[in-house]
Amino acid sequence: MRRTVSDAVWRGIWVACAAGLAIGAVLIALYAFVSRRPDRLIGGDLTSATTFLGASLALVCVVALIIATVGLLMIRGREMAVPAALLLFACAGVTAWVYLADVTDAARSALSVPGAGPVISIAQLSWLVLACSALALLAGSVLPQPESGVRGAPFVLVAACVIVTVIVPIAVGGAAVARASDETSVQAVPIPAVPTTVGSQVAYRLESADPMQVIPAGPGFVTNDGDRVTAYDGGTGARRWTTSADVRDNCSSNGVRSTGTTPTSVVLIGCTEYFEDDVTYSYITGVDAMTGEHLWTNAENWTVRARAVTTGAAVAVLRNPYGDTEIGSLDARTGAILWSRSAPSCFDPVGMATADHSVVVVESCQERGRVAVHVFEATTGNERRVRLAVSPDLVAAQRLHAEIFAVNDDSVAIQMWPDDEYSRESAVIVNAANATYRSHPGDVSAPSTSDLQDDRYPGPLTQLVDSSYPDYVELLMMPGGQTRRISDVRMTVIDDDVADDQLWAEIGDQVATAASFDENYELVVVSGDTIVERRSSPCGDETAGGITAVPGSVVLVCYPGRRDEPRRRGVEILGLR
Repeated sequence: MRRTVSDAVWRGIWVACAAGLAIGAVLIALYAFVSRRPDRLIGGDLTSATTFLGASLALVCVVALIIATVGLLMIRGREMAVPAALLLFACAGVTAWVYLADVTDAARSALSVPGAGPVISIAQLSWLVLACSALALLAGSVLPQPESGVRGAPFVLVAACVIVTVIVPIAVGGAAVARASDETSVQAVPIPAVPTTVGSQVAYRLESADPMQVIPAGPGFVTNDGDRVTAYDGGTGARRWTTSADVRDNCSSNGVRSTGTTPTSVVLIGCTEYFEDDVTYSYITGVDAMTGEHLWTNAENWTVRARAVTTGAAVAVLRNPYGDTEIGSLDARTGAILWSRSAPSCFDPVGMATADHSVVVVESCQERGRVAVHVFEATTGNERRVRLAVSPDLVAAQRLHAEIFAVNDDSVAIQMWPDDEYSRESAVIVNAANATYRSHPGDVSAPSTSDLQDDRYPGPLTQLVDSSYPDYVELLMMPGGQTRRISDVRMTVIDDDVADDQLWAEIGDQVATAASFDENYELVVVSGDTIVERRSSPCGDETAGGITAVPGSVVLVCYPGRRDEPRRRGVEILGLR
């Protein structure tokens, strides 16, 4: 009789555990479905994820109902070992399928953006829990049938089993959510002052994988190390926060930018996904530069067109650059598109940039021999148009090129040249604030936009004279457009070793470069047209350096390796104070 009582109690316990696990599976499957949309996601096609999670939830509910029915029949004394075994077999098969099927990978890929929770993993967990529920049911079904009139497990014990087995899978799912969070946000700190002189003390040394991605932002600067975007304090070099550089799976970075070094500045991380037949799709994520908090992700196929640092509240964006192109403006704090419209008829992506308060688009129609500049107010899209004067030689050319090569404040420098000329024929400085322009005297030889890295337009300073000139350089000073000639400086930077916007830096009322070469690389500081300091480069005698001013220090970006060695990836970052 004792054994009969014991079997009846155990049967009740196993059924209670099966019921609790089934309820837990339903609850976590429901959580996965209702939490499927990532936080602060704008746009995006979640069809595959919604279908997968919805179908999984419906099927979990059906199986849980079957488990409840079988358990009830067992409590009433029915022999249910075979149905319980078949149910376990079915749950195990579906569990294996949800872990291995291609539809699961597609659903996970659709949700591989910042702000997304591990809802696919939680949906998979619901099936593991359901399989455990079926296993508990089978364990109870193989026990001997109790004799008539033998009492089963006490109600309190049954209720306790149900409650515990409901709580356990929910707790496991909650732990998965907590561990999956990628955000490492920190407290905001005061922003140090930007130095007005080039110091001689090396305050810190850091390493970065990508030489083109050292960008002033917030209280210091950010780097793109390939897999991670990391923010550093400009004064101390201490790491502040880090986040993934992958906006989503299988998406190639198309650049990191910032909206400056103010308390409201944002780091913009972009990527492009490539498909067959040259089809692409782009994503942008905004991260608070002060704290590292994920602000938003825009999944509407826009890409940013702006230099590495822009100080306006909105940035220029475009969509479908080689199809039915759209242009627009994106709010950097919210990720919302403020306005959009079709691109001009003769639009080329290299002719679009962000000024402080405007989106600037250059329209160059070769067959018509004209160049027009469209200036759109950044927040409203109100348009003003400036038609540039084109010389007869350019009008007669078989093909007329017009590209933006420098941007600073509300001024944009544009160069124009024909196919049959080697040098840049002419340049103009457009003031986007009042939609006027003035011609730059003489020919220029500025870097072609096709040679610039990730729209890394120079800002306040642009080197105009080619580096083959041995005894001087000419700088275009923006936003005014004046030209400054600096004698006794030779630039021998090869290929793209130094980013164009880091070749020269404005430090207070001085300008400086760490890429001057006279037998060895030197750090040269110029005041007016006169060299006031020339010293060995902290990067080393045989290492070219980029230079930029950030809050707290002047940063040198040093490119490793001797000049006659193959170029290697990675840089050393030095903070001078």
